[in-house]
Amino acid sequence: MEFVKAKPNEYLVVAKSGKIKNLGVARSAMIWPGQSFIMIPSTQIEAQFAMTQESKDGIPLRFKGIVIYHVENPEIVAQRFDFSENKGLTDINNLIANVSLGELRDKVSHMDMDACIDERKTTLTDAIVNELSVIAQTWGIAINVVQVAQVFIVEDEIRKQLEAEVRNQLRANSELSDIKTEEAIERESSASELRLKKEEFENQKERMNIELERKNLEREHKQKDIALVTPHKIFEAEQDMLVMTKMIDVYEFKAKMNLLKAKSMLVEEIEQNKIRKDMLPLEQVPQIADSVSRMFNGANLSFYNDSSQLMSGVAPMIDMVARALKQKEDID
Repeated sequence: MEFVKAKPNEYLVVAKSGKIKNLGVARSAMIWPGQSFIMIPSTQIEAQFAMTQESKDGIPLRFKGIVIYHVENPEIVAQRFDFSENKGLTDINNLIANVSLGELRDKVSHMDMDACIDERKTTLTDAIVNELSVIAQTWGIAINVVQVAQVFIVEDEIRKQLEAEVRNQLRANSELSDIKTEEAIERESSASELRLKKEEFENQKERMNIELERKNLEREHKQKDIALVTPHKIFEAEQDMLVMTKMIDVYEFKAKMNLLKAKSMLVEEIEQNKIRKDMLPLEQVPQIADSVSRMFNGANLSFYNDSSQLMSGVAPMIDMVARALKQKEDID
């Protein structure tokens, strides 16, 4: 009979009557006759692998990697590996390394050097993970990390040559990168200038739209003002026309009155002139009589038979004076 106790990082696995039972981590138990026990680590464990293998293009490459795992099912691990003399972990590590190297050799033989270097964390690592994941379930362990950590060229001469090629390639890539950078800067500058012009065009377009809208609003306001003022102005114009019509009628009436007045005055003046014309001989009779009397004043006239011609010229005048004097007397 024996009392045993597992550490905080160990499983206590007990076997009795052909049955295996995991009591857990940091557990203790009394081991009776007919029972056996083992301690299995519960911590993460690292297994390493390394190999040299030629790639598809005949370049020898050195590979190094690690696999980190932990015991997930202590009962299965106790059945598969011998932990009585602490050889269980060594056996698991060796098996993991062998499986990883076998899968790695198969992949590398079908890949060239550049692919092996570039795809060590993808293609090569994934191949090992896929293979170990299937096997780990039967071993009672769980794979935590698989990493092909290093891939490098074994021969110095080849490595130096490849390093020189890489340096040249890096230099060329750097120069190409500078050229691309300059081109990118130039393109960005052109794009920026084009973008600024486009923004300026959009701003001008927006300002033009605003100005057009402002003018439309002004025109609408003017039209509204005209619509409001026009009836009043039309009414005022109609009133002005009515007043002017009345004034024209008045002026026409005044003109007619003046014309009638002028005609009346003209008729009166004509009548007066006629009367004056008729009165003129009468008014001039005294002067004519005086002139005739003076004509014969102091004259010693003797009339003979042939002197009738002289009297024929004077007789009408004397008759006219006589008639005028008679008319004047009648008027008086």
